[in-house]
Order: sequence, then structure tokens, then C-alpha cells
Amino acid sequence: MNSGLQPLRGPSDKSRLLLPTDLVKKHILPHWDESRIKNGVLVSVWDFDTKFEYQLKFKQWPSNGSYVLIGNWIRDFVERRGLKVADEIGLYWDQSNSRFSFSLLKKASSN
Repeated sequence: MNSGLQPLRGPSDKSRLLLPTDLVKKHILPHWDESRIKNGVLVSVWDFDTKFEYQLKFKQWPSNGSYVLIGNWIRDFVERRGLKVADEIGLYWDQSNSRFSFSLLKKASSN
């Protein structure tokens, strides 16, 4: 699943990555028991480029049905990797390793 970077900051320095709902339904939910996601489930996120693994929570917001990865998204990915809005990332559910895989596909132009 490719997505533009859409980080959202919330209270208490938590951070979130908003995932495109249509792509989550098409590519991720077929591998999950959807009832687990509503309450949130701790998942591993493998940074394919740097070979580090992080823990985030995969959750569906009850208010609007959006899907998010919550936790330390800003610290573990945005700040550590120097990501900027409009960078293109790839994120998919790696069923064989039971984790999300993340990759920076394209840096946004700095102009």
C-alpha cells in the first residue's frame, strides 16, 4: 500500500499515521479479525530500509471509522528517518512475518 505521509499529532505527544481507509479494507482487513482492530492491537512495523522493528498499535477510530497506527510514529519514523510531508512511503501487511513493512519510496523535492 502506498500512501502520502499523513502524520497527525494528538494530545500528550502521541502520534498517529492515518491510513487510507479504502486501501486498508482492500489489502489489510482480509488478513485480520476486524473486531480486534476496533480495540487496537499491538503490531510490529519493520523498517525495511534500516532493518529496525518498532511497535505501534493498529486501531480503527470509532468516531469516523478511520484506520491509524498510533504510538510513537513521529519519534520512531518521522524524526528518525527525517520524513517530510509529501514524502512517499510504502506500507503493507507482511502476512508471512505477521507485521507491517515500511519503506521510504520517494523523498519529496526540497524546492
